[in-house]
Amino acid sequence: MKTRVGKIARLPAHIRDELNHRLAQGAIGRNLLTWLNAQPEVQQVMAEEFGGTKITHQNLSVWRRGGYAEWSGTRSDRAQWQDLLDHLEELNHQQTNPASVPVTKHLATLVVFELGQALDKLHRMEDSPERWRIFRLLCRGLSNLRMDDCREKRIRLWDAKAAGRATQFNAIPTNSNHKKIIY
Repeated sequence: MKTRVGKIARLPAHIRDELNHRLAQGAIGRNLLTWLNAQPEVQQVMAEEFGGTKITHQNLSVWRRGGYAEWSGTRSDRAQWQDLLDHLEELNHQQTNPASVPVTKHLATLVVFELGQALDKLHRMEDSPERWRIFRLLCRGLSNLRMDDCREKRIRLWDAKAAGRATQFNAIPTNSNHKKIIY
């Protein structure tokens, strides 16, 4: 994510958020400028950092192509993930066969797909320090995914051993002279 330094980027987060929501609803630029420049907090930032100049159509245009576009993309990504999580939750409730594939397994597959897309983007990056930072994050994500796989296998093994012990325990007749061993 790029650090923005323009007039609108310097505004308080709640004002930028409101501006982004108004842009998403299709508000007209001149109405947005009138609203923005009338806000006391905006006037204060403009006075302190920009010599009291007002936010212009050019500033709004730059924000639309930069900060707003980034916000909109992030928002749509979150909405897609939320839809996916809602769908997985619905699948989880519909699942009646305990032997069927758990929803978390489906989600892990999607995570692998997303990591693959991120690796593809990483391959096209030019900025070496940023590329290595993202590469380290991806490696950490892959490592966590592998650890989760190992943890799941360990739990299944424990469950199988516990089920085996339970059948051994139940197989000993209660009237026998054998002592029941509890593990």
